Amino acid sequence: MPKKPVEDIVLRTQPRTKKVLPRPPIGEVVPGVGIKTPETSVNQKIRKEDEILETLFNKERHLYPEEKKRSWVYALLGLVGIGVLGFIVLSFMASADIVITPRNEEQEILLSVLARKDSEGDALFKVSNMSLSLEDTLPSKGVKEVDKRASVKIRVFNEYSTSPQKLIARTRFETKEGLVYRISDAVQVPGMIKKGGTITPGSIEVSVFANEPGEKYNISFSDFTAPGLKGTPMYEKIFARSVTPATGGFSGTVNIVDENELEQKRAKLQEELEKKLLLEETALSLESITFPDGLFLTYNETIDDEAREEGGNPVPYKITGELERILLSRQELVAHIIASLFPNVSNPPTDIRGIENLTYEIKDKDLITSPKTADGLTITIRGKARFVWSVPLKTIKEKLAGIPKDDAALEEMFKREFPNLNLKVQVRSVRPRWSQSFPDDPEDITIQEVFDLSEI
Repeated sequence: MPKKPVEDIVLRTQPRTKKVLPRPPIGEVVPGVGIKTPETSVNQKIRKEDEILETLFNKERHLYPEEKKRSWVYALLGLVGIGVLGFIVLSFMASADIVITPRNEEQEILLSVLARKDSEGDALFKVSNMSLSLEDTLPSKGVKEVDKRASVKIRVFNEYSTSPQKLIARTRFETKEGLVYRISDAVQVPGMIKKGGTITPGSIEVSVFANEPGEKYNISFSDFTAPGLKGTPMYEKIFARSVTPATGGFSGTVNIVDENELEQKRAKLQEELEKKLLLEETALSLESITFPDGLFLTYNETIDDEAREEGGNPVPYKITGELERILLSRQELVAHIIASLFPNVSNPPTDIRGIENLTYEIKDKDLITSPKTADGLTITIRGKARFVWSVPLKTIKEKLAGIPKDDAALEEMFKREFPNLNLKVQVRSVRPRWSQSFPDDPEDITIQEVFDLSEI
């Protein structure tokens, strides 16, 4: 067999190197792979959460039936427990709301009542007092020479007799310094009141005027005697004391004031004073009754007309309004009216609704200069009022506690326990709603009294 020619064999002296392609940068396109994106921490977190949810889902699918049944039992027991707890709480919060209309009757009233400052009359009364002043000026129309007499308010007392004592017009009253003042009209001083060993003198307030013009009669507070009674037993028993200082005495040059302008100014300021006094009257106690005829409004004016300049000067004018208001004792008046209209009644009413809306008229009011000086007032009362019988709320609550809340049981209880009250009862609510009876505790029962006063 012929031999093949020897072929040259070349041996490699260096190892073969593997060609490595460079890794494409992130985000570049790789053949057969697509776009390569970086693995961020957000992606890692999302993948881990998906793995956890898948694990839980697989575990839930393989729960045993007994475990599922126990979970439903626990849920049902929880709901029952909440319901029982709510029932217990609502049971402890039991309450009842009831409206009652007491027995009441409307009647016409026509009575004459004697009100006094002491306990001898049908009802007590007292007097509230308030005063305000306003100031302005009047134009001067010139000057003139004048003589003016001072005036002063005094209170005359009668400790001589229980009978009224009449003083004639121009009766004199004298101070210990010998200054004489006179009343302008006749007055009657009420008689004194004897009660046990105590004597209360009768008194009346009047204005007196100086016997002569001049400033010397402008004096402070003083005591007075009646010189015309000197030498008689009445001299020591009929006397007077000043209520205000004596003012207005003057001799000299004064400004001339137009009478029409003075009257217009007087009317304007009096109207303002009346509004302010009635509006600013302090709140009165609910224990007192006031009425329009019990208002006494008086005015006192001062004209400082002394001429201080040769041709005259603006004249200062001041007017003071005093409001006196009679306050009747509500408690005593109610008691007197009920006793008068319901004599010899075993179960009389206890209150009068609308008593403040009745008409009250003072007899001979024109003869009363001031209610402060009056010891007694005769007052005529007329109009409609509603008489109300009292309701024993505490006893009713005690009788309602624990009884069935149905209408028949309620009606039977009121007829048995309160046959004379003639009550109208309405049950507004009983809580809890499923309760078949009123609360066992009387304190959980609320009773409201309602009256229909639309006709008064």
